[in-house]
Amino acid sequence: MGGFLQNEATQVKEEMEKVARAIDMEFEHMERSLADWSCWDDTYQFIVDRNEDYINRNLGDEAFINLDLNLMVFVNSSNAVIFGKAVDLYTGEEAKIPYVLLEEIGSSSSPLLTGSGTSGLILTEQGPMMVSSKPILKSSMEGPARGFLIFGKYFDEWVLCRVESLVGFNLLVYPIRDSNTLSTGEIRVRPINESFVSGSYTMVDLHGQPVLTVQGEIPRILYQQGRLAATEFLILFSSFYIILEVIIYFLLNTSIFSKLKKLDAFVKSVGKTSELGEEFSLAGDDEISIISASINDMLRRLDHAKKGLLESEEKFRNIFEGAGTALALVDKEMRINLVNAFFVKLFGYSKDEVEGKISLAEVINEEDYPLFLSHQKKALEGDSAPTFEARVKDKYGNTLFCLVSISAAPGTKELIVSLLDISKKKILEIEINELLKEMRRLDEIIDKSPAIAFMWRAEEGWPVEYVSNNIQQFGYTPKDFVSGKIKFAEIIHPDDLERVKEEVMDYTRKGLEEFAQEYRVVTAGGDVRWVYDRTWLKRGEDGALTHYQGVILDISERKWMEEQIKKYSEELERYSKHLEELVKERTKELREKERLAAIGQTAIMVGHDLRNPLQVMKNILYILNDKVMKAEFDSKLKDEILERLKMMDRQIWYMNKIVLDLQDLSKERSATPTLVHPWSILEELVEHTPSNIKVIIDLDKKMTAFLDEYIFRRVCSNLILNAIQAMPNGGTLTISGYSEGDYFVIKISDSGAGIPKEILDKLFTPFFTTKAKGMGLGLAVSKKLVEAHGGSISVESEIGKGTTFTIKIPQ
Repeated sequence: MGGFLQNEATQVKEEMEKVARAIDMEFEHMERSLADWSCWDDTYQFIVDRNEDYINRNLGDEAFINLDLNLMVFVNSSNAVIFGKAVDLYTGEEAKIPYVLLEEIGSSSSPLLTGSGTSGLILTEQGPMMVSSKPILKSSMEGPARGFLIFGKYFDEWVLCRVESLVGFNLLVYPIRDSNTLSTGEIRVRPINESFVSGSYTMVDLHGQPVLTVQGEIPRILYQQGRLAATEFLILFSSFYIILEVIIYFLLNTSIFSKLKKLDAFVKSVGKTSELGEEFSLAGDDEISIISASINDMLRRLDHAKKGLLESEEKFRNIFEGAGTALALVDKEMRINLVNAFFVKLFGYSKDEVEGKISLAEVINEEDYPLFLSHQKKALEGDSAPTFEARVKDKYGNTLFCLVSISAAPGTKELIVSLLDISKKKILEIEINELLKEMRRLDEIIDKSPAIAFMWRAEEGWPVEYVSNNIQQFGYTPKDFVSGKIKFAEIIHPDDLERVKEEVMDYTRKGLEEFAQEYRVVTAGGDVRWVYDRTWLKRGEDGALTHYQGVILDISERKWMEEQIKKYSEELERYSKHLEELVKERTKELREKERLAAIGQTAIMVGHDLRNPLQVMKNILYILNDKVMKAEFDSKLKDEILERLKMMDRQIWYMNKIVLDLQDLSKERSATPTLVHPWSILEELVEHTPSNIKVIIDLDKKMTAFLDEYIFRRVCSNLILNAIQAMPNGGTLTISGYSEGDYFVIKISDSGAGIPKEILDKLFTPFFTTKAKGMGLGLAVSKKLVEAHGGSISVESEIGKGTTFTIKIPQ
């Protein structure tokens, strides 16, 4: 059987070499597609400008399905990912790029980003992945290289099915737990049961470390043929033995008992000593002598078979002892019959304490023992039992985590139990899971907080490598940024972008490791938000700046409050200034009122003391004028006397006007409107206008208005007098009146020299005058009387063209 087993092992290795070649063909297929894409002018341009047209035309989901790829990653010459996309070929939906691959790309020593690229395996969270990289060149295959293009495909069931269809038998793939016990590309052969033999092929990762075992289950055709040959040999041997007995019986009956006696003694001797190398010889050429020669030949064959069996047992023992994992040979009752040195080292027992003394059940954790029994049952039934994880106890009660496999020992009813210590890995997995839970908890805390976590690459536009989910408060998703669709600089308000860039460059030049900024961003919906940005610098192993990372907080409400506070502060300041001015104005008015009150008292006294004498003078003047008119004088003298009397009358009128102005200015007055005809009053007031002044009254004669006649007459008289005085050399006096809504409007204009602007604001101030004669009371009194009527008076003037006073009185 030894020769058959050797041939079987050779056959299995050849079959597994076919598996290796079929897997290599999968890599070659991916590399051919990669070569077409990496040496392409469009890709060579895309790595620089990241144009959307390239993405839309070439990187749709159907492209991945047609190429039978799970992912593409474009890396620029600075080893930064500028675009990456992964697709689930089963669902056709976009998937997540494995974090392990991104870590590999970020490593400064990754073989993916060196030389002409490479191909190999990586173990990801979703399973093993075949990856291949090539430098990005022009279609002419000329450089310089602008980075690397990486293709990736999961080493999944579809790939395994294609390989199985090429080699013709089933395959299993499982990760290698202890790479120290294997060598690259090693093929191992192990019988599973009477019908199948296992062949294992070791696959390596990008760094040449064994990571996967591909196991094939191959029918034991040669073994079955060997067993058939052995059976035929036993049948032949049995037949020969029967014939031998017949011959012996015949010889006994023919008086050859002595030779048979010798033969019997020799056979018994061989049975006692088990020395198959001895030979038995009988003289003669009879049948017994011939049989003795056949027996010798048979013994030689048996001796050769015994030596082969001993060698096989020795080889098995050497393999058993030299295995890089703990092995135990157990019976169907799980009693341990044999253990190797690794078992002793792992559990702390000596061989004498274990072999034939304890059951494997005593070292297996009670909770995991049912799982152990189910795999034992499969192994006893000849089925291939996959590996499983179980907890075991060593001699000192310590719990260990082991990767366990159970298989039938060839040619026996015993089982071989393999236990690989994965405690360190398991503890690391637990720690990693706890760390991942903590990271997820921190992510959840960040996502529920208003602060957005960011990490940007220190490149043009600040491409985003990470952003927390709560970026959705601005209407964006993390995918918008991480996919490269949007760079962070693109959401900064255009009016703030240059300032932000300059500040970042300035802080970086100054060597600040952290800094803060405030600026505006534009949401996906177009709204503008103010943010507070706290940034930290991240550097590589060489000290070079690689990333900016930090948090962003929406401070729009705070900014709004600051604006409101600023606005209210400015308003308060303006109000304070206005209040100060108002106080000054009121103080001035108060002083003016006090002054006017004093003037009023004086005016009352003057009015009381002067009006009666003035009236007496006016009466005397009237009598004198009448007598002069009736007296007979020289006509020339008479005219001169009458002229003098007129001059005296005008002066008395002027003195009376001053008294009236003083009284009107000093006392409060209320209007008593009645229905009047403004035209009649105005015509009377302009009756004695000098002849060199043209008078125009633009007013409907029939028009009526509710006016206090005294106020109207006094105000118009003052304004007409001012207009006449403004035109000493003649001109045009224009008076117009009309209704404007609820107001009666009267305008009195002259064509005089006009009033300077610096004087206009002072015109209505009491006692202000620019005339050589007069007290400056006329306009002040007019303003007070109009306001007593509930109206307003205003003035407009243009140098060289004249002045217009406008009166508005409510109706």
